[in-house]
This record gives sequence, C-alpha cells and structure tokens, in this order.
Amino acid sequence: MKNIIYYFTATGNSLVCAKNLAKYLDGETELRAAANYLEAEEITVEPCDTLGFVFPVYGERAPWPVYHLAARLKLSGQPYVFGIATCNDRGGSCLDFFASWLKKHGIEMNYTRKITMPGNCMATNEAENAERIADCDMFCHRSADNINSRFQSTVEGFDAPENTEEGQRERFPKIFVFKSDPDKCVSCGLCAQVCPMKNITMTDGHPVYGSTCASCMACFHWCPAEAVYIDSKFFNNGRSRYHHPDVSADEIAAQQKRF
Repeated sequence: MKNIIYYFTATGNSLVCAKNLAKYLDGETELRAAANYLEAEEITVEPCDTLGFVFPVYGERAPWPVYHLAARLKLSGQPYVFGIATCNDRGGSCLDFFASWLKKHGIEMNYTRKITMPGNCMATNEAENAERIADCDMFCHRSADNINSRFQSTVEGFDAPENTEEGQRERFPKIFVFKSDPDKCVSCGLCAQVCPMKNITMTDGHPVYGSTCASCMACFHWCPAEAVYIDSKFFNNGRSRYHHPDVSADEIAAQQKRF
C-alpha cells in the first residue's frame, strides 16, 4: 500500500494529525507539505492507493494554498481520497466545500472527518488544549481504521461562488493585518522562517509583510517576543499564543521549500 498525505500547518496541529494517521494507515505513507508546491503549474502524482489532505479550517474553508494544490494535481488511477480538517470545535461545512472543489478538478472525495484541536484563531485555554492534544491520537487512529477499511462517508459537496482559491485569498486580508511592534521585536527572524508562504522578509532587522499571506497566524504564534500582533477591530490582541508542543519551528519552516 502506498499512501500520500498533503498537509498544511501553521501551529503544528495538522502536521501532528498527519503524522498520527501515517502511524496507523496500512502500508507506507509519505507526508508532503502543500505549500512546497505553490510555484508548480502542474503536480503529477505517482500511482498510490490512498490520497489524503490534512489542513486547518479557516472561516469554514480550507486554506487557499490547499485549494491551489488541489487544482493542480494530476492523478494516476483512482486512489481512495480522504480529507481531515483540524478545527476548534466546529468546522462547519469546510470539508463539503473542499470536496466540491476537488470534484471540479476530477477528484472524488471518499471520506471526511473533523478533528478538534487547540484553537489558534479563537484561542482556547490550557486545560482544553491539553485534553484535545491527548485525544488527538485516538481520533486519528479511528479515522485511519475507517480509511483502511475503505469506509465511504456521506459527502454533501456544498458549493458557493466564493468557494475558490481566489475567494479564500480575498476573505481575510482586511481582517487579519499582521504587524510587528518595533519596541518588542528582537530581530530574531523566526516569523520569516516559519511563514509557509515565504511572505515575510527581514528589513533592517524587522519583518516586512508581502501580499501572499494565507492568514495562518504562524508568525503570531511562534514569535518568542510576542512582538507580532493583529491590527484588527475584530480580534483582541490579548489572546494567548500557542503552537503544538511536539512540533518544532524547523518543521514549520520546512514548508518553505519549493518544487
């Protein structure tokens, strides 16, 4: 059995879920970062038995880099396809919208599941985080069992005019405007290193944000000096910072590689 999982992650939640699934899926599983393929016009996927997508929910949708990836995949054969969305309690119809996007590009979704993880947009408290982290392996194991048995989910495949890569790219920039407090910034450059989009450059020792933000909040959560903040009337910047305790900054930074 050959399994391929494409993942997108900022705080590490989705990467941990992808790793857990890989432990329990039959056969060999290769994890691939969706952001690594942002510059590819076409992505040829070698024959595989199982193809998976693991990603966080951003406003009831998959992150736009995942839409970008899915629209460019060229599959060999018809693998069993699954989608796992990590979310803070509710993921809405995220997986149905994504299944519809896949179908537009010739890929049928077979199985979907949402897994509750610590919140990184709407923050959750430490007790909730600990409980969700502890339960993650169990829920991933159950999902892997369903995938191994080729369980068929009921996938509604909801759609909407804005259910596109462009729609996702345009939804958040006005709400999530990331800035750095120069009085707090220690010029370590970690925000630029962990940005999956390579959207942050260091100029005169301070971060400068470009135009390809995915609103993933990696810069906010990984900043050791808590200098990065969200310039928005919708969000309280007194929120807690979080990244998964079993994921390193280097693993997040690995998404910057481009194929």
